Amino acid sequence: MPEADLLVTGLDELATPTQAGPIRGEAMGQLRVVEDAALAIAGGRIQRVGSAEELADVDADRRWEAEGGTLVPGFVDAHTHVVWAGDRARELAMKLEGASYEEILAAGGGIHSTVASTREASEDELVGQTRARLDRCLAAGTTTMEAKTGYDLTVEGELALLAVLAELDATHPMDLVPTLMGAHAIPDDVERAAFVRELVEELTPRAARQGLTAFCDVFVDEGAFTVDEGRAILAAGREAGLEVRIHADELARTGAARLGLELDAASIDHCNRVTAEDVQALAEASVEGWDGVATLCPVTPFTSDVPYPPARDLVEAGVPVALGSDLNPNAWSEGMWFTLALAVHELGLTPAEALTAATANAAASLRRSDVGRLVEGCVADAVLVDVPSHEHVGYRVDGPPIEAVVKAGERVV
Repeated sequence: MPEADLLVTGLDELATPTQAGPIRGEAMGQLRVVEDAALAIAGGRIQRVGSAEELADVDADRRWEAEGGTLVPGFVDAHTHVVWAGDRARELAMKLEGASYEEILAAGGGIHSTVASTREASEDELVGQTRARLDRCLAAGTTTMEAKTGYDLTVEGELALLAVLAELDATHPMDLVPTLMGAHAIPDDVERAAFVRELVEELTPRAARQGLTAFCDVFVDEGAFTVDEGRAILAAGREAGLEVRIHADELARTGAARLGLELDAASIDHCNRVTAEDVQALAEASVEGWDGVATLCPVTPFTSDVPYPPARDLVEAGVPVALGSDLNPNAWSEGMWFTLALAVHELGLTPAEALTAATANAAASLRRSDVGRLVEGCVADAVLVDVPSHEHVGYRVDGPPIEAVVKAGERVV
């Protein structure tokens, strides 16, 4: 009987982080790089990695001879809002005329516009629209994706969005990691304090009891939820057994990143307006035992009037950095290739650091150590990129030049 199900050969290069995240500091730029590489897969997991010469003795049921290219881990998208209906194309003209995020929201656009469209859609329509997005993200190399709710803002509607994500996770090749985000905005038709109580006392415990999510998230920012409101909602999540994620200091510096540390967040996201003191606090917490990451979403400042986050400062201070596409109707970018390009050109990450941020560290934000790495025993999720080396990550802005995608040992693209 063959010892491997599949043997992949003919690769110019294989590049991967080797240690499980969170990876910080100089280690973010340290990859295992194998030239003329080969990969053996058995039972959906990686059995052996090495050069073609080192794996020449592998007896495999199937062989796949690639025509060059670079094999990297399947991309892990650590921050998305992938389930919604409708679009917000008309807001582009408002942005070009100088309208801010808060002004668009006040005019009935932004999240409120998408909430209205999503509430009008049937569950089947939401499944269909979201599945189409997932198909395109998979074709662009994303094999694991964090997926937030947040575009219904009612108890039953948010639970229904979690059910949509559960159905898609069960029927789509991509792994979805759902996050409850009923605290995405204050609905226009509900009194603020009453809505916060509803999130704390009803939605969060119900979602946890139903086993529909392992994470909860709150948009703590100017025009959204206050630090005190975020603390109450996220504490309710922790009490119900959910791990914390947090939208922090994106539109304004509110202290939300510090709140994330206080609540031991798995992921502190955006961080566009964190201060040097905040960066130092994150770095010190990481040394002292905080095992979360700072998940940066560079597509958002590309499409909106907010600064890019201080990624270089975070990395050099020793804060583990992950990447997310922030796929949503305001930053509609399907897949991670453009995110990686912005991470290099705008955030100042090296190609190796960006790759680590989009794989092992993104996986760590989801409390996963079995994806995001091409090492023995990990799930065999991989992307064959039509470039000669990993140094083309970020350098190639267009594309993505994806040749093939492997999910759990099976070629799906």
